[in-house]
Amino acid sequence: MVNLAKRWDLGAMPFHMESEVTEDATGQDGKATVWRGFFASRTRGTMKTFICSGSYLPSAPARGFTDTPETPYPANTPVLMFDPSLLVTDSDKAFAATLDHGGSALIKKDPKQPVICTLDWDPKKKELQWLIYFGKTAADREGVAVVNARTGAFISGGK
Repeated sequence: MVNLAKRWDLGAMPFHMESEVTEDATGQDGKATVWRGFFASRTRGTMKTFICSGSYLPSAPARGFTDTPETPYPANTPVLMFDPSLLVTDSDKAFAATLDHGGSALIKKDPKQPVICTLDWDPKKKELQWLIYFGKTAADREGVAVVNARTGAFISGGK
């Protein structure tokens, strides 16, 4: 997705990434068949969403890479933009880091527990973080864990 965003605008930077729960991938193990990357261009003052889909389901986005039309970005977007080279720990390793901190219990309780992974910059801590949500949405979750996206270290967890 970074390469697609750079074709749109050389200065494009990501400010949010997220996985999607589908019928063919619950998100467990930190893996998903559909990912969305939100990118912004400071020079244009706009954003685009790029979608990577590996799903064959008719209800999922088309297989391959697609994007959305360019739209103005919200005022807080520039402080959320991050350098993609800071991403060292992938979602599967971030998910694994949650297992010893409550994640295993949630999976044991519901073996089909949906999991959403989001990647965001924390401007206060100045670090890139994975947020692992145990649930179909961030709002409707059984638990959440925060993992450092550079080191893979578990940071915190809760409901």
